[in-house]
Parts: sequence; structure tokens; C-alpha cells
Amino acid sequence: MSRLSRRLLMASAPTFRGVLDKLAQRPVGAWSLRRLTKTYSGPCCRVTRSTDGASMDIGFTAAGDLDTAVLLDFIGSADGRIVLWYDQTGQGRYMYQSTPARQPLIVTAGSLNTISDHSARPGILAISTAAAWQNLSAPGITVSQPCTRVSVSGFPAGSTIVFPFLNGTSNSTVSVLRAVSATYHEMYDYTVGLRSTNPIRVGDASVVNENYNTTSSSLIVNGKVTNGSLRPAFDGINQVTMGTISGYNGARIVFGEVLQFGSLLVQSDENLLFNDQQKYWETP
Repeated sequence: MSRLSRRLLMASAPTFRGVLDKLAQRPVGAWSLRRLTKTYSGPCCRVTRSTDGASMDIGFTAAGDLDTAVLLDFIGSADGRIVLWYDQTGQGRYMYQSTPARQPLIVTAGSLNTISDHSARPGILAISTAAAWQNLSAPGITVSQPCTRVSVSGFPAGSTIVFPFLNGTSNSTVSVLRAVSATYHEMYDYTVGLRSTNPIRVGDASVVNENYNTTSSSLIVNGKVTNGSLRPAFDGINQVTMGTISGYNGARIVFGEVLQFGSLLVQSDENLLFNDQQKYWETP
């Protein structure tokens, strides 16, 4: 191919546009197994393989998907664990876990972990045992009510209980997944809890939208809204933690995306984000 042909090909290639490029509001922290914005050109995550402890940054394809071909080639038949999950806001608020036993899995025995049992999209699987529980934490984030957090998550068949699966400082901003009732159970702050009664299918991923706004708070699971109240004087979020962060033996949670906003999402952004996540992650 001539130099001129290569230039013409590059000029005709469509410019990448992610979901965050379509929103009026930008998050203060954004972690995903897909590329979220044209302004971010870094890697998705850093993984380590269990055979020799070697690590590698894994990036995105031109389409914005996680480069699973590179990931699986690097891991081989071993386990692949997440060391860092990069923040796509460009502010360096990456999630990390330095303890090997507590690093969640993106590849298990050479097979890619997926976001649900009917999707090929990748997922980060955190497992809790009696000895250790797996999680990733992102410090350095400070937001107060009103604010919104949106995640794409689910729990595989056989999970016992997950408590909690997303939290902030001192468990003041918590989302709880109850495997027994198959519900995203509550946003809670030890004083007032907001509980969803919308059941989900075990094995599915779900879009979970938490609107923290004192007496006008809401928990939206796959587009179904539960309104309620939360304590007004909670201490905000200055750290986001995802995964099975409790010692319940057998708890399992899988993640594809976490977005933390410093204010409430406007309705148009909320609708756009939900529709985009539902389509990409194949949620109900």
C-alpha cells in the first residue's frame, strides 16, 4: 500500500466516539472493560498471570472493546488477575489491588470471564472465601449528595450472598446484592436504607443506577425505579470500592463498568446512558 493510500485510509476511518462523549455531564471516576471516550487513549487494565507473576497492560481494539485476543494470548492456560483498572477520566483515579490473593479474576484457567451467562462481553469476577475476599479500590474521590453512581454488574449462579458489592467511605454509600432474593437489595448508610424489590435473573448482568439525594433518592435496576430516603448527613464518597468486600464464603460478583458522578445525572443523560449500557452489555 502506498503512502498516499495509507493517508486516505486513515482520513476515511471513523473517529471513535464513546458513551461519555454523548453525555452532558462527565464522571469524576470511570472504569470499564470498554473504551468510554475519545479523549482517553490509555490501557484498560493491568493483569498478572498466575504461572509466573508477569504483568501486562491490556488495551482496547479500534472498536473500543477490550482486546481479549491479546489478553488471552498473554495469560495462556493460567489465571489472569486484575492489578489495576484504569480511570478513563484522565485524572488517574485507578482502582487497584496489590495483594495477589485479593485480586479479582478476568481469566480463569485460560477462559475469559464474561459479564453474564449469555454474553461474550468480558467481566471482572470477584470471589469471597473464608480466607480472603477479592476487590479493587479507587481512593482520591470526594463527592457528596446529591450524586449518582452507575454500574454494570451481576452475580453468577451458585453465589451465596454479596454484602456489599459497591461502597464508599466507611460503608456510608453502599449497594448490596442479595443472592437469596435475587435483588439489588439496598443503598444504605446504617441509618436509613433504600431497598429495591425488583428481582433479577441469576446469571444476568444488570444496570444499577444509584441516585443519592436524601429524601428524593432512588435506586434504578434495569430501568425499574424504587424511590426512597437516605440519611442527609452522610460523609460522601471519597473512595469507590468494587467486588466482594465482605468475608462471606462463596460470595461472587462480576463487573463490567463503574461510573461515579459528582452530581445527579440529568434525565436525558440517565436515559442515554441506560440505553447504551443495556445494548452493549446485553442487560434486561
